[in-house]
This record gives sequence, C-alpha cells and structure tokens, in this order.
Amino acid sequence: MSAQPSFSIFSTEITTFFTDEASLLSAHYPGLSCERLFQEVEQLGIDTLESLEEWQVKLRQGIPLEYISGRAYFYKSEFTVSDAVLIPRSETEILIEMAATFLKKQIGPCSIVDIGTGSGAIAISLIQEVDTPHSFILSDISESAIEIAKCNLRDLSYRYSCDHSVKFIQSDRFENIDSTFDLIISNPPYIKKDADIAGVHAQVAKFEPDVALFLADDVYEQWFHDFFTESLDHLNSAGMFIMEGHEDHLQKQSEILKYIGFINVKVINDFTNRPRFIQAIKG
Repeated sequence: MSAQPSFSIFSTEITTFFTDEASLLSAHYPGLSCERLFQEVEQLGIDTLESLEEWQVKLRQGIPLEYISGRAYFYKSEFTVSDAVLIPRSETEILIEMAATFLKKQIGPCSIVDIGTGSGAIAISLIQEVDTPHSFILSDISESAIEIAKCNLRDLSYRYSCDHSVKFIQSDRFENIDSTFDLIISNPPYIKKDADIAGVHAQVAKFEPDVALFLADDVYEQWFHDFFTESLDHLNSAGMFIMEGHEDHLQKQSEILKYIGFINVKVINDFTNRPRFIQAIKG
C-alpha cells in the first residue's frame, strides 16, 4: 500500500504496536510512552504504512530513537547524530556548566580543546555560553565523527558569535595537536571492556561506537596515565582540565592526576549524586 493512510489508521497501528510489543519496548526503551511514539512518527514525517512498518522494524531491533531520527537534544540545542558518535546525555551537561564557569572567570580570550568531541555537542554548547571570543579546537580520532561535528557547528552557527575561532583536527588524543590551552575538556572512552560491561545497557553496547565507549582492561590505567600527562603538557599555567569518567575509577584517576603534578583535583557528582566528573588545575 502506498497511499497515505488516515490518522485513525495511524492511531490504531501505533497503539496496537505499543501494546503488542510492550515488553520488548520496555527492555529497549525504558519509560517509553505511546505518546512519545506518536511524537516520533510526527517528527520523522512518516506518512505511509510502508514507512511506518520500516520504523517499527527498527524499534523491534532496539535501535536508539536518536539514531533512527538522526537527532538528539542536548543542553539547549538539537544535534545531528549517527552511529558514528555517542548519543549526548543529560548528565554530561554538567560538564558545560563547569567549563563555562571557568571561562567566565578568565580575563580576555582563552584557548580550548575538546578531546574526543564526537558530535561536537560539548564544545558547541560551550561556545554558545560564552561571550568573550575564544579559540576552540574540536578533535576526534574518528573522521566520521569530525564530519558530524562540522555539520552541527554549521547548523547551529546562528546561535553563537562569529568572533569565536573554531578548528577541527582528527587526532588520537594529542597526537596531531601542538598547541597549549587554557582549558581541556573531554568525554573519553572510560568503560573497561570486560570489567565494566555488566553495567552497560545492552542497547548502548550494541549500537553506540565501541571506540568512544570502551578501553581494553589491560591498557586502561596506562591509557589514562598517558592522557593525563599529555593534558598537563598541553595546558597553560593555571589552565583547567575537565573530564567525564566512570564512577568506579574516578577516585583512582584523581590520585594519578595529583601524582603527575595537577593541583586542586576534585571529583564531582552528577545529578544522581554519583561520581561522574573530575577537574584539575595546572599549577
């Protein structure tokens, strides 16, 4: 059938699907309501039963809603996403507030790098929060992620001052980055592939990019030791390092940061009062 069905047919199809697949939908999309399904259909512009059925197949597979629509809301903006980047989540918004607070206390322009930028949601949200013209570098190991971040910067250009300087660099950590910065922000892969996998939602593990999520257990501590050392070397005096991390490992990582020379190291909780972030200063 290719003709556009009436709303009553859509209503019946969606409501029946939600009822018949209740347990499956609950497993893949906790808290999902039938009303949300109607909203998704409307936003996607689904107007034939064929396209409705294709959408239902994706839901049965457990593909995240954000990957189906290609859009994710984060902080104050809607971002383009694909399975090449992590879906930005509300708890990460605290990272924006921490970074903006630091920048607003500085006198004059600052230099900022976002390591592992993914969709660019962190850096682009931060750009919108500061008035003083700053220089931003958005970096990621993935070329596909860089392209999505570029798309988001372009699409949201009306929301920030053109006086900011923004560059993109494809790099594994600081491999291709020579500059020093006043602020380093990062949401790196921080899940141990084996030890932490039990705490990862199956949908996340299946569909979101491994390179942005996981590190092998046997290189985990050395990876972060090297990353912290590189960050210290790439910070200007009194510069700040801010990172999202795993609640089970942040305390030990704070000790590593102190050991290699950072000062004022703090572990900060998220909205659920769980350790989620770490910040430190180069003395």
